[in-house]
Amino acid sequence: MYTLALIQNQSEMSHYGYADARPLLEEILIEMGKMDDYTTVLYTAQNIDQLNTDLKRLRFDAVIFASNALSDETIQNVVMSDEFTEDFRNFLNSGKGCLILHQIKLAGNNTEEDKSFNFLPAPFNVVAPKRDSGEEASEGNLYQTSIAENHVCFLHPNNIDIVDIKNQCLSFKSLPGLYWHYLSKINTSDWDLLVNDSSKKNEERPLIAVSKESNPFRIVVSSLTLDWQKQKKILENILIYVTEGKHSTALIRDSTTESEAFDYFIESLKSQKYPHTIYNLDKNNITESIADLERNIVSGVHTIIILDPFIEVSNVETSIDSLIRQHIKEGKIKLISIEQDNDLEKFYVAGRERYALRLLHELEVKIQTELSKGYIDDKSNGYIDGSFWNTVESLQILDEIPYVKSKFDKENIGKVLDIIIFSFGIQIPKTEVS
Repeated sequence: MYTLALIQNQSEMSHYGYADARPLLEEILIEMGKMDDYTTVLYTAQNIDQLNTDLKRLRFDAVIFASNALSDETIQNVVMSDEFTEDFRNFLNSGKGCLILHQIKLAGNNTEEDKSFNFLPAPFNVVAPKRDSGEEASEGNLYQTSIAENHVCFLHPNNIDIVDIKNQCLSFKSLPGLYWHYLSKINTSDWDLLVNDSSKKNEERPLIAVSKESNPFRIVVSSLTLDWQKQKKILENILIYVTEGKHSTALIRDSTTESEAFDYFIESLKSQKYPHTIYNLDKNNITESIADLERNIVSGVHTIIILDPFIEVSNVETSIDSLIRQHIKEGKIKLISIEQDNDLEKFYVAGRERYALRLLHELEVKIQTELSKGYIDDKSNGYIDGSFWNTVESLQILDEIPYVKSKFDKENIGKVLDIIIFSFGIQIPKTEVS
């Protein structure tokens, strides 16, 4: 269902057992129960030229640059070429993802200039790995930012603890160390910083950065060697995010029951690559699933909850019932449910569409502003979009809507319609005007 392009350095794969990310990815996919859902295509210096063609075909859902992949000169030359840059930016702008791990070769030294990830879309292409000479890899103080505490990459499916990351970095036998380079030229208006090193006086060093969710694509850049040091939990989170997207939808089902319709619905979501998380609330894992569900609702990871036909929110658990109801009242989530009623099934959606109501009020204000110009000064004829009929039709629609609440209320709208009718002798059907 999902296809990954994994770019690796063949030379380092041959010399270091930890340098091949494929066994780790396989472990992660097996543990997630997604082994059959993912396909990985390996690119090294031998076939990197083929990647351009595959990007144009949108063959992949995400591209992963494994640690030191860009230390290979052949790979670096292809990736930094104008052709690849254009194809890769088009690829990302189509809604795809990218993960770039530790790339020490791009970080210059005292005689070399740092090379940026210039194959990324602007303004992300200015980011560059940077290192300072004379520093030990074990030095530093990793901390997760306030953004990380509520970011999906630190919450789903695993709750990430920065202390665990630090301990694993330092205790990995083959390659102990926190980091060998950090990220420079990171603009926080474009990136969300998740992990920094705060040990340097008057200097914060970004170590993991994620492109803001307002972008059509998902880019994660990490100077930590997450793949080489087998950081499975956070790598799993990032892998799901860059490949599938944010799992805003949660499906709660009773795995001890069967519903062909609901199973078909789930398969449809999978076939469309719609990101979702399934919580099986059977007697064997109800506690763990409830805890995960509660955490992901509170953190805002899930904003849509879908119940299968055999589950009612009031029967799930008191804490979840009250949590869901409170979040519905606050307009933070929607609840979608299918209730069994003898031979009938009732489908309903619970939630508050605050955005639509706010948009309506903003539209009303704009219309009032246009209309008032004609009565305040002589510079405007007082028409909406300069059109008489657009004005009449807009007023008719507002007059029919029960949510018009501002000072320019329904009574005044009616008066304006009367003025238009009187001034121009226009006959408007009575059924269309209150």
